[in-house]
Amino acid sequence: MLRQSFERRDTAGGALMEQSRAEMRNMHELNHRLAARGVGPRFTLPAWLLPGSPTGDPQAADGRYVREAAAAAARARETIAALGDASLREMAIRHQRDTDALLAALARLDGGAPQRTPAPSGLPGGGG
Repeated sequence: MLRQSFERRDTAGGALMEQSRAEMRNMHELNHRLAARGVGPRFTLPAWLLPGSPTGDPQAADGRYVREAAAAAARARETIAALGDASLREMAIRHQRDTDALLAALARLDGGAPQRTPAPSGLPGGGG
């Protein structure tokens, strides 16, 4: 997300960077909680970070970042729901606000519509 912010010269006064920071903190917490239950990370490196990938991204504003971020959030929530742990589900609901804010900011910058994803296990607290 930091790369996307720098590429777009974040005109929102660093708002995207702040939302990215909150999301990274959430992913850190989530990975620790899942690892304690024997579940590996549900987040993968973006293609541009893989060895041999070009560093430029001519398609930066086509909405792809929003779709990729929404898909990653959905995969994490699927893992949490499968574990059936109420405390993990509550954590996901708490994190949903940060995720929605980041996806909305990316959508504005990518020129696309916000990509909200369903709340974990259909519980109230985010998505929709």
